[in-house]
Amino acid sequence: LESVPCLAVFNTNNENASYCNITSDLKDSYMAISTFFGERLLYTYWGGWSHDCVDCSFFLKCDLLYDSQDTRDCYQGKYLYQCSKVVDSNFCFNCVDCTNCFECVNLRHKSYCIKNEQLTKGEYEERMKMLNLGSHSQVEKIKKEFWEFTLKFPRRFLTQLNCENCLGNYIENSHNTIHCFDVFEQENTKYMFDAGGAKDSMDFTQAGLGCELDYEMQEASYSYDVAF
Repeated sequence: LESVPCLAVFNTNNENASYCNITSDLKDSYMAISTFFGERLLYTYWGGWSHDCVDCSFFLKCDLLYDSQDTRDCYQGKYLYQCSKVVDSNFCFNCVDCTNCFECVNLRHKSYCIKNEQLTKGEYEERMKMLNLGSHSQVEKIKKEFWEFTLKFPRRFLTQLNCENCLGNYIENSHNTIHCFDVFEQENTKYMFDAGGAKDSMDFTQAGLGCELDYEMQEASYSYDVAF
């Protein structure tokens, strides 16, 4: 192995995305790592099927996000964390199916809320006008206030969605997935990190799409009965 030159970067089927690594099917992207099937992604890590996102990590099927982490099916938001189906919202933690929310935690199916307080559309818009989100110092102040606010609420010990017989954290749409973290659509897998779409395999990192009966893989996809 040491006698063979190693690739500096590993990318497939990209267009205008030269400064990326471990990516596939990206277009007009920059500094994206472990990211696939997306356009106009900047400074991202482990994302897929997304567009126009900047400074995001662990995101799937998201558009127009900034500085967000662990998001699914979110649209036009900033500072979203562990959120799913959140639209036109900023500073949200563990919210699902919410629109026009600001500094909210653990909400489900809500609209026009600030700090978990239910408002009318008019009240929400008036209070939002009072905020100067174009000021860096103001945003930093809100960030500190937001994280202090999140500490007032209980947190789940793990995050799993549509899972059966799974052990690990940040697992989605999986079955018989043991000791895996940040994975999705797995079946009969063990010991994986940053993986998705694998079946009957184990010991993966940054791999998995279309993989079956594989062992000890990294940066791999669409393989069958392969080891190391």
